[in-house]
Amino acid sequence: MKAVYKITIFLAAITAVLSCREDNGKAGLNEDGIMLTEVQDSVFSADGGDIRIVFSSASAWTAATDRTWCGVSASEGEAGENIALTVSAEANTGESERQAVLTICTGGSKASLTLLQKGTEVPGILRLTHSDTEFQVPAVSGGLSSEWTVDWGDNSVFEDYSESLSHIYESGGSHTVTIYCSGAEQVTIENISGITDLDISEF
Repeated sequence: MKAVYKITIFLAAITAVLSCREDNGKAGLNEDGIMLTEVQDSVFSADGGDIRIVFSSASAWTAATDRTWCGVSASEGEAGENIALTVSAEANTGESERQAVLTICTGGSKASLTLLQKGTEVPGILRLTHSDTEFQVPAVSGGLSSEWTVDWGDNSVFEDYSESLSHIYESGGSHTVTIYCSGAEQVTIENISGITDLDISEF
C-alpha cells in the first residue's frame, strides 16, 4: 500500500500599498494634500521594532493605525516638508503574520500604508517513530536543505540530510528519527510501513 502525506506551508507575499489623491494622473502634493516621500520599510520582524516614514503635508495632519499593537510617534502636526514619523510594533508571538494600516489625513486628502509583521517562525522539526531495522528519510522540500541534519534516535552521529539518506540499526525496537529542517515547506512519505508515529507539531 502506498500513502502520501503532504504538509505545505504557504509563505504570504509581502506587499506595501500606498494611496493618496492624484492630480493629472500622478500621486503628489496638492493644495491640501499629502505626499509620502520616504518609507524605510513596511515589514516588521516578529520581534517588533520601529520603521521611519517621511512625508510632506500642505496643511495640518493627523496620523493613526488601525491596530493596537502598532502605534505612531505623533498623532498630529502642522503643515511642512520632510516630516518624520516613527511607527512602532510590538512583538508578534503568534505564528501567523499580521497587518495594520497607517493612515495620514489632512484636509480633503489622505495617504495609507499597509504594514506587515512576520509571525514567529516554527523550528522546522519533523519526528518519525518507527520499528524497522533500516530507515530511509522522507522527501522534504523547501528551505536550505544543505543546513538540515538527521538524528537517527540511537545515539549515533547526526548526519547531513539528503533524500536518499538511510540508516541501519544495530538493534531492533522503536526509534524516533528527528529531522531538523528549518524553512521546509513540504514532506512526502511514500512508504508508511513500520512508522508508528508522525509528529509535525514543530514542522
